[in-house]
Amino acid sequence: MKYIITKSIIIINFLMYVQLDCLTKLLSYYSVLRPVQVLENGNYGQLIISNISHSTLFHLLINMLSFYNFGKYFEQRLGSKRFSFLLLYFGLASKIIQVFISFMQHYLCGYNYFYYSGSLGFSCIVFSLRYLYYFERNQQRLLYGFLVKSKYIIWIELLLMTIAMPMSSFIGHLSGILASMLLTCK
Repeated sequence: MKYIITKSIIIINFLMYVQLDCLTKLLSYYSVLRPVQVLENGNYGQLIISNISHSTLFHLLINMLSFYNFGKYFEQRLGSKRFSFLLLYFGLASKIIQVFISFMQHYLCGYNYFYYSGSLGFSCIVFSLRYLYYFERNQQRLLYGFLVKSKYIIWIELLLMTIAMPMSSFIGHLSGILASMLLTCK
């Protein structure tokens, strides 16, 4: 079967959204990443489960449509096994970075919002894949009528996403980009 990992991830995300009765009670405690709960209560399951949880159907659809395009590309290019490990790395690394940024804001700056609030969704992984995709194509692209180097497109997308959807997780999306940057730094 072609793109087995990409399709499986989409199915898992949809199943998590409809929350099958047997999973609801088991996974609901871990479905939202709250840095305070990870660091102070040891709820490490949130680092994984929050990636496949979505707050609305629109949230789920946007993430899965974007993931499908990039997932197909990277799964074909890397193979299913390597692609699986890449997704696992992006999922864990982006959430750990998000917890770290929130912790630093809380303890160094006294800014508590991100430390106590929750975030969820697959978009941190999508932003990781998007960064990797643009990083590999060091060329100019037409973006909204402007020629832009492909390595800067992700930053424009992050800014536009934050403006267009102010309730989206800026730190989560940024963490996805940073996880991908860690993978590509030399």
